[in-house]
Amino acid sequence: MGETPVRTSPLARSLHVALVLVAATAALLGGGLFVFGAGEFDWSVQLYLGIYIVYLAVGVTAWWRRPGNRMGTIIIIGSFAVLIAGFGNTSVPTLHAIGAIGATLVLAVLIHLLHAFPSGRLRGAASKTIVIAAYANSVLLQAPSYLFIPDVAPSLHITALPAVATAADLAQSFVGLLITLATALVLARRMHNADHSHRRVLIPLFAYGLFAVLFIPFSSGVLEGLFGVSPTLRGVLQLIMLGGVPIAFVLGMIRGGFSRTAGLTELGSWLGSTGTERSQLNEALSRTVGDPTLEIAYWVDERGTYIDAQGAPVALPAAAERRAAIDIELDGRLICAIIYDTGLIADADSVRAAARLVALALDRARLAAELNASERALADSRERLKRADATRHDGGNSVEALTRRQREVLALIAEGRSNAAIARELVLTEKSVVNHVSRIFDALDLPVEADDHRRVRATVLYLSR
Repeated sequence: MGETPVRTSPLARSLHVALVLVAATAALLGGGLFVFGAGEFDWSVQLYLGIYIVYLAVGVTAWWRRPGNRMGTIIIIGSFAVLIAGFGNTSVPTLHAIGAIGATLVLAVLIHLLHAFPSGRLRGAASKTIVIAAYANSVLLQAPSYLFIPDVAPSLHITALPAVATAADLAQSFVGLLITLATALVLARRMHNADHSHRRVLIPLFAYGLFAVLFIPFSSGVLEGLFGVSPTLRGVLQLIMLGGVPIAFVLGMIRGGFSRTAGLTELGSWLGSTGTERSQLNEALSRTVGDPTLEIAYWVDERGTYIDAQGAPVALPAAAERRAAIDIELDGRLICAIIYDTGLIADADSVRAAARLVALALDRARLAAELNASERALADSRERLKRADATRHDGGNSVEALTRRQREVLALIAEGRSNAAIARELVLTEKSVVNHVSRIFDALDLPVEADDHRRVRATVLYLSR
C-alpha cells in the first residue's frame, strides 16, 4: 500500500509564505545595496554580499525543512551579521558606522551555531554562558575601537583614547580565544558522548567551525606577519572560510539524516485521513518532530514491560545515553513511551505534544502490539514443545547409551531419591553420586537453565524410553 499523503495545514502554508517573504525582503535588501551602492562599494563588500546570500539561502532552507528547529533562524541572523560586517568596508558614512558596531558579531553567531547544532537550542548552562559571553564580547569590547579612535567611524567618535582602544582590542582577542577554547571543550565532550554515526558528522563539522572562528580574527597576524600574504589575499581567504560555514552545517544536517519536519496540524491531518494504517504511526510522529530514529515502545501492564509493534521486548534507554524516553498516558493510564534522540530534539514537550495528539491511535496500536506479543509467546511455546519432543525422542537412545552404573543412579533419581540416599543404596560415596549425576545430565543434554529442574527432566526421559 502506498504512503498516505500528508495534507499541508493553513498554518504551515502561512509559515511557508512568511519564509518566502523573509527571503524576498532580505534578497531585495542585499540586491538594493549592491545595485544602488555599487559605486561606493569595493570588491570586498560585493563578496560580503555574495556570502550574505549564501547564509540567507541556507538559513531559509533549514527553516523550511525544520520549522520547529532554530538552526535556520540562527543562520539567517548570521546572514545579517555578515552583511553588517561588510558595511565596514563601504564609504557610505551610515553603513560604515553600522559595520564598525557589528564588525565581530558574526563570530558570536558562529559560536552560537556550534553550540546549538543540530536542535537549534542551547543545552546546558555551559553552552548558554559561553554564547552569552560571545555576544557580549562582540558588542561591548568592540565599542572602544569606534568610540575612541576617530578614523574607525567618525560619526560615532567621542574622544581620542587610543590606549584604551588598544587595550580593549587585546582584551577582545584574549576573551575570544578563551571562548573558543571553552567551546572546544564542550564540543569535545559532546562528541565523546555521541554514538559512532553521529560522531562521524560532528567531528568534521565542529573542527571546521572552530577553525573558522580562530582563522577569521587571527589570520591577519599569522598570514601577513609570518608568511607575507598580501592583505587582499588574506581577506579573500577569510571570506571563503566564512562562506563555507553555512554550507558545512547544511551538509552536516544532510549527512546526519535530519529530515524535514511537519507541524502538529499535519499530524492531525494524517490522523483524520482515510485508509491510514497503524504501521505509518511511527513514520508520522517521526516526521512531525523531525527525528527519523524515533521509536514507540508500547506498555503491557500485565507483563510490566515495554514491547515494539511486533511484540518484541523493548528496553528504554539509560539516563546517560544520547537517547531519552517520555511516558505517554491516556485517561490516567500508561500506554507507551516515545524514545527519541536528544541531540536532535532538545525540547521533550514537542514530542509529548505530538504523542498526545495521537494518543487514541497509539492506544489502538498498543492493543495490536499486545496481540502480536501473545502470538509470539504462543509461537515460542510451540517451538519449546517441539524441542522437548525432539529431546524426548533422542533421549530414549541417550538413556540406553548410559553406563550400567549411570542407569542405576538414574533409576533411583526417578524414584525421587536424594544423592545421599542413592549413595547408601549403591554403597558409594556421595561425591561419586554427584559425579555420576553430572555425567548423566551431560549425556542427556540437560544444561543448567533457570526455568528447568534437571532431575525431573531426566526422570521424564528415563520413564519415556
